[in-house]
Amino acid sequence: MTALFFIETADFQLEWRELSRKRSRVSEGQFGLFRIRLLKHRTSLSGSSWKLSSIGSDRQFSSETGPALFEETDYQIYLRAIGSAKTVRLQHRDPLIVRHLAIQESGQVQHGVINFRSQAGQTAFTISVNGRPYAILELEVFPTKMDYQTDFKSLIADLQQHAQGVVWEYLRSTVHGARTVPARTSDRQEWLLILRGIIETLGAAVRYISSNPSRRLDSDQRLLRTERVRRVDSGLRRQIERASLGETDLSWLGHPIPERLRAASQTATLNTSEHRWLRWQLTGIQRKLAELSTIAVAAGESERGKTIVRELLEFRQQIGMMLKCEPLRCADARAGIAAVSMQLLQAPGYREAFQCCEALRLGLSLEGDTFRLSVKDLNALYENWVLIAVLQIIRELTGHRSQSPQRLVVQATGLSPTLARGREQTFRFQWDAGRRVEVVYNPQFQNPAAMLIPQRPDVLIRLIHDDWPPVQIILDAKYRIETSPEYQRQFGCAGPPVDAINVLHRYRDAILECGGLSASPRGIRRAVVHAAAIFPGTAGVCRSFRDSRLWESLDRFGIGAIPALPHDLSLLREWLHKILRESGWEIAERVIPHSAITHHTQLKQSARNSALVQVLDSADCQRRFDWIRRNQKCYVRMP
Repeated sequence: MTALFFIETADFQLEWRELSRKRSRVSEGQFGLFRIRLLKHRTSLSGSSWKLSSIGSDRQFSSETGPALFEETDYQIYLRAIGSAKTVRLQHRDPLIVRHLAIQESGQVQHGVINFRSQAGQTAFTISVNGRPYAILELEVFPTKMDYQTDFKSLIADLQQHAQGVVWEYLRSTVHGARTVPARTSDRQEWLLILRGIIETLGAAVRYISSNPSRRLDSDQRLLRTERVRRVDSGLRRQIERASLGETDLSWLGHPIPERLRAASQTATLNTSEHRWLRWQLTGIQRKLAELSTIAVAAGESERGKTIVRELLEFRQQIGMMLKCEPLRCADARAGIAAVSMQLLQAPGYREAFQCCEALRLGLSLEGDTFRLSVKDLNALYENWVLIAVLQIIRELTGHRSQSPQRLVVQATGLSPTLARGREQTFRFQWDAGRRVEVVYNPQFQNPAAMLIPQRPDVLIRLIHDDWPPVQIILDAKYRIETSPEYQRQFGCAGPPVDAINVLHRYRDAILECGGLSASPRGIRRAVVHAAAIFPGTAGVCRSFRDSRLWESLDRFGIGAIPALPHDLSLLREWLHKILRESGWEIAERVIPHSAITHHTQLKQSARNSALVQVLDSADCQRRFDWIRRNQKCYVRMP
């Protein structure tokens, strides 16, 4: 157990310790974001201290740098109320991150274990004292299997380019800086994330508009008493000229004047085109929030699901309060929506509201710092990225560099878009006149005539040669890496866990085909020739990987592993290039036959050989027969 830091204020003490270490590339002295903001009214942090205990000193660090946290690592938390504080709580927007924290001593102590799982990014905890928010603690979680600044961002960029929307999650324990960018389409996940980022600004803009609304003068014709008319125009003069004596008691210089005149009246109104546009936008947001709430409720009642439903309800209430402000309440939605005016584009309040509404039409990019958004778990991101990396390599090898790539099919599962599971997606490439390559995502092998249990690997590469049966190669992405000394002694290098290698053997043995040409009398044959586990190997792993058994076994047994990260795809590219260039004869020679099949083939071949039949005399027959078997020779006694 390693002490990372200790925070003490006038009302609480917080100890943060590291319990387990599962790291493959990070250094012990790595630092990340460390910021504590006291929400209590206080001019300075005097009387408070935070110490970097892992160095064993009492050093204070008041800057925004502190000990880094890591994914897949257990941390022990101990929070105690001191001084006048009665209760303390460590809270987080994601309920799963604090679900293992227990409360003791009538709320004065909270302790337990926190694990960020496969999440990386910045995270914020709220420390509440006596039921009220007291401080916000911001920390940074680093990945342990890839470089945070290069591999992680490149991986996200590749996914956003080929499978829009699969990167983001509405609720996770960590967040990243993001900004809006023009996009062909904006899915509901991105729309909701953008709304969460702009709703406070939108609310402030609407409140400013409510306090400082713009009005327009609305002209209409009203019947007024003559003495109330303030402005005389040609219409009034014509009304006076048409008046006759006897119709009125009023006259001027002998000319009758009507007692009432129909005059133009101008009144200030809030029913402007700007207010109608804003009302139309907010009504659309309210309607979409209601739709998303229905989807979130139907998705299940998990802890995160309940938090999402609660936040959606809060958003709907905030939009409802905006629609109740006087300028928007007076806007007549039936009057239609005019073109965007300069008032809406430039006036204070209106400009900010317009920008917020327009932001909902955009997409998101993991660059900038406009929003703080969550992404999917690193294991899911890596497994999706492996498919994209394989497609890019095969596209280069087959010469399809200028061909626009087929986009992956994305399905909406609740509020979270994912690559379509349970549905095959096939990408076809032409190698040359006699060979084709097919890459199948999420292949399903479930022919009951050929296998007992259905098999579903991650990626299948199918090589189709003329006059040869298809050759199938299995790729399984694993965001796990084993670095124990025992593992490295066995395989010569760090690599995927042993169970991941065992799964490859299972795929090769379990995936069978039936029908067509087959040497088996039952018409069943094996179809998988190679199988490889793709894992996030670092630069150090890649340098020594060529000498490992995992790389050697790919050529010898057809089963092994390959490291792959965005900054280094050399081994994966080399292996795919070698496999794709092989002819049908070369692939056939790589197939490992069963010993019984080998013996059966030898016997059949022996049966085709010519044989000499000799009849032995009864005299001394056994001795001569034993000599022939022993020497593998035959002689004939000359007469």
